[in-house]
Amino acid sequence: MSHELLSLASIRAGRHYAIFSDGACPGNPGPGGWGLLLQLREGDTPTRQAAFAGYQPPNTTNVRMEMTAALKGLSKLPPEADTPAVITMDNKMIVEMMTLGGFEKWKATGWWRGTKPLPNADLWEGIDKALGARDVHWQWVRGHAGHPENEIADMLASNAAARRYMGDGRSVRATHEGLFF
Repeated sequence: MSHELLSLASIRAGRHYAIFSDGACPGNPGPGGWGLLLQLREGDTPTRQAAFAGYQPPNTTNVRMEMTAALKGLSKLPPEADTPAVITMDNKMIVEMMTLGGFEKWKATGWWRGTKPLPNADLWEGIDKALGARDVHWQWVRGHAGHPENEIADMLASNAAARRYMGDGRSVRATHEGLFF
């Protein structure tokens, strides 16, 4: 949901959260992973940063992992809603759903498409609840095009899908300590 309370330019000029999220699902469907880089920013400067990733057992999809990453990013934000957020991802369908009215349309139907539930309705509903009254803007970037934070989110999601954070007992923090400050 894009609350248009503040313009994206004014949000980026001030204090805001930046969430860079991505999902991975080799095989699609198959086992998957989600990854995100969360920053608290003052203008263009990150003042705090953390990285998160998770594994999803087989029979998930890439879209579910992309949505899960966005939902996990929103759930990592503090409960106070006065600091706006920008979610940047390379899934154009999700960004367009959130910015072009599709989200509100499906929400009004109770997450149903005719006589069938909307695919991933549980995640759309979760995103709706996580948004609450927060001012959130959604931004699309081309994947695998050198956007530094998107590349980090992609690496986290791919590693999670490959179970790299589980198999040897190493956490995201232990594996990528430099992503935390």
